[in-house]
Amino acid sequence: MDSTQGIVGTRTFGWDSSWHQGLIRDSNSGFRNDGPVAVLVNCLNGVGDTMIPLLASPVTMRGLQLPLVVFLPREANLGVYGVCWAMVIALAMRALTYIFYFRLGRWKRKEL
Repeated sequence: MDSTQGIVGTRTFGWDSSWHQGLIRDSNSGFRNDGPVAVLVNCLNGVGDTMIPLLASPVTMRGLQLPLVVFLPREANLGVYGVCWAMVIALAMRALTYIFYFRLGRWKRKEL
């Protein structure tokens, strides 16, 4: 257990700090994908091509993230880390979907 010296006295926390550092590290790897995903979604929405963002989010969340949230903590014995990695994997797949579609260039032919 970790303890800190405060003004009132020593407080003991009920967690291991290395566990939190690992969780923050894993979550940080998902946040790196968050920026490009937001930029590409807003680019596609801005030119009027809203069908791909409309389909990609539910497909990656319900079709990939939710099954991984069940599978990774239990079957892969990752515990809470499995939930974080499920979010990271789903967000990465969403980013790859948007990058692939953006590079196809079909969004350039959309008319408002």
